Amino acid sequence: MLSWGEDYQQGFRLKKGSAVPPVAGGVRSLQLSFHVADLCVGLRVLAFIKDSGEASIIRVSESAAGTREKRKQKFVECEERLAAVGCTDDGVTLLSDTGVIFCVDSLHPPFTPRSLESLRGITVTQVACGSQHTVVLSKDGQVYTWGQNSRGQLGLGKEGCSSISSPQCVRSLSGMPLVQVSAGGEHSFALSVSGSVFGWGRNDCGQLGLGDTTDRETPTLVHYLNMKKTVFAACGKDHTAVLTMDGTVFTFGSGHYGQLGHNSFRNELCPRLVAELWGAKVTKISCGRYHTLVLTDHMKVYSFGCNQHGQLGPREETHPCVPLPVQLPQEGPIIQNIFAGGDSSFATCRPEQDVSEVPVESLVDRWISEWDSKLQTKVKQEIDQRFSSASLMNRSFLNQSKHFQTSSTYSGLDLSLCKSGFNKLLRNEAIQLEVEKAVMKMLPSLHEKPAGVEGLRVFLILNELLYAIQRLRHGSLWEGPQTGRGFHGVEIAMKVAAAVQSLSTEHLQITANWWTLSMMEDKSRHVNVWRTALSEVLGIEAFPHSSSKDILQILQNMYNVNKGKMKIPETTFCLEFSPIFIEQEVTRWRWQSKSMAVDNPPLILCSFAFVMDFKSKQLVFQCNSDLTVVIKATPLAAPLCKLDKTICCSFFEFKKD
Repeated sequence: MLSWGEDYQQGFRLKKGSAVPPVAGGVRSLQLSFHVADLCVGLRVLAFIKDSGEASIIRVSESAAGTREKRKQKFVECEERLAAVGCTDDGVTLLSDTGVIFCVDSLHPPFTPRSLESLRGITVTQVACGSQHTVVLSKDGQVYTWGQNSRGQLGLGKEGCSSISSPQCVRSLSGMPLVQVSAGGEHSFALSVSGSVFGWGRNDCGQLGLGDTTDRETPTLVHYLNMKKTVFAACGKDHTAVLTMDGTVFTFGSGHYGQLGHNSFRNELCPRLVAELWGAKVTKISCGRYHTLVLTDHMKVYSFGCNQHGQLGPREETHPCVPLPVQLPQEGPIIQNIFAGGDSSFATCRPEQDVSEVPVESLVDRWISEWDSKLQTKVKQEIDQRFSSASLMNRSFLNQSKHFQTSSTYSGLDLSLCKSGFNKLLRNEAIQLEVEKAVMKMLPSLHEKPAGVEGLRVFLILNELLYAIQRLRHGSLWEGPQTGRGFHGVEIAMKVAAAVQSLSTEHLQITANWWTLSMMEDKSRHVNVWRTALSEVLGIEAFPHSSSKDILQILQNMYNVNKGKMKIPETTFCLEFSPIFIEQEVTRWRWQSKSMAVDNPPLILCSFAFVMDFKSKQLVFQCNSDLTVVIKATPLAAPLCKLDKTICCSFFEFKKD
């Protein structure tokens, strides 16, 4: 975990022998033996939840000299697994993953949590704390508050007392479909599922965003945020920040320390867009007492506001009022979450970004550039992870703006991304072999009855992979050393064809629909994949001809769809077969037509004559004629002169063309 601002490192129990030097200016890397799932900072207390569901508290006391001293973290003995935490100035409120609220008096250890009788039977999903009050949201959308109410921060109206120790329901919000609550110094917020924002409590700096400085004792709709699609609110001591669905940030309230990010130190009575963040999609926001943090989709952290304790990271200005990036380590951990509290800032990390979450186009460029370096082993592992999983392959090439429209007539894939990605990646034959090995591991996992149509996308992706393999191999476009090893591309084609043919009739029809749409865009590319695969399989003696039937069936399905809609010429499906193959086919056919047992019946003639080109069909007639002459000249052989009707019809139809 990274931290900057007021230093809490002496309170955390670090790994033995781990020093904590600043790694980037004032940023410290805390080498913890656990991952922090949630964290909150009050005036004199810090509490956090481990990913194991355990909670710990760090108390802060003031020495005689006026310095703040952090005590070692103390474990909270709780009977339930904990999921979230909130801190007032001195108190801690814990939320279990079963929805039970526990309160802890951090002034008097041992820290024994106590449940609240008035919330018994109520499942709580969120907790937020101001300086001296607490707000929680229940699973059924009700808001409960308790604590100090000197400025109306409990939202209970005029009948509310100045202080309430037992949770009370904020009835004016009943019936609203609420999804989030937030609390600051002496003000509170609630958000609805459709983006409506309600604020109440102290408003002397405009922290409620209502256009005035009048306190509110009951929840009041923030009209200025209507239609902004607000999805999250964060509160500081006397300022507020909200995040919208499209990643923009609005701030309002006190700007005394520049915590609003508007390049000024003025208060804002109405929500104002943080223009300096325009163009960066923000995914998370967090507010400390007098500073604000935001995290973007590129994992950059920006900060603005008070920097008296270094809570913004290293800065030349004392109180910067515009968002600037925090100078974090250039390489290393990837930011997962941010927490601003009091005069401190924290960022939880994962050691490396999960490759499954990285856009495939970014991965391809990195894999290529790092292949010939010391990172090759890591690249191999990432390639294996990406392509040995049907699920990861499935979501790697989505059309990000349309994939939610996936249906039996639309795959949701960006096939141009497939094409460009595979063309770049497979130019290095060594990388291609790694991809092929991973895909071969994945193919047995393909289910014959996927739960939904999205599970069928992988077949279109594999189609593009096969096309790239064939194009690069036949065009000799490989870069770097070539090994010439194996026939993985052919084996993949055979296994994919077998997987396709194991699908139900309904799923086969869906893949046929998707192929039809892709054929409209890419013409004959998908047909060429399987026509080439058939040619390669028939040309390799190691593979029995019977193993080609799955490939022929795919071509048959495409041919049938195409025949009804005539998107591409029928000659696209045709191959020129060798005289030896034709002779074997005719011989097998004649033995079969004589009702004699045939271990290896004809592959093409009886069922798939559409794949023969004109020259091949001529050879069939010539071979049959030659065999007839031979048979007639043999006294013991019965004449076999009648040519199969399917062959004749197919031949004459082709001749007309």
